[in-house]
Amino acid sequence: TQSTWGELLVADQSVTCRHPNGALDAKYMRYRVGASFLVLVVLLVPFGMAAALVTLRRFAIDIYAPETVARFGVMYAPFRLFWWASVGMFRKLMLVLIVVFAARAPRIRSLVLGLFFGALWSLHVLVQPFRLAADNALELATLSALLGAALFIGST
Repeated sequence: TQSTWGELLVADQSVTCRHPNGALDAKYMRYRVGASFLVLVVLLVPFGMAAALVTLRRFAIDIYAPETVARFGVMYAPFRLFWWASVGMFRKLMLVLIVVFAARAPRIRSLVLGLFFGALWSLHVLVQPFRLAADNALELATLSALLGAALFIGST
């Protein structure tokens, strides 16, 4: 159809979403969807949460008041450090980046994962970020299992 901006393709069933060589553009779409997910979910959510909580504290709003906990408490109530949920999201981001972009050799990838989970395990033991001891123990068991799996897979 014609418009003031020039020709626009409204709908043409004869045009396919393929490269000139006939291959579907799935690889490009995979990276596009993956990058969108990475930016929206893995980066904006944790840093947005941390920014919102820092802003609440800056304006002297008691983040432990009942009405604030009812609205925003899912982000920080289980933790002694109100920003620790951001660390959990960063951990997920790093796990994905290591698995996707680390060396193709399984042993090297397992070594990098083992070092990463070992550092997280040590950080968790030092900080003990959860309010309840049972939550700290459960998180420590999870990190121990991930560390053991990374080292076991790398040794086979």
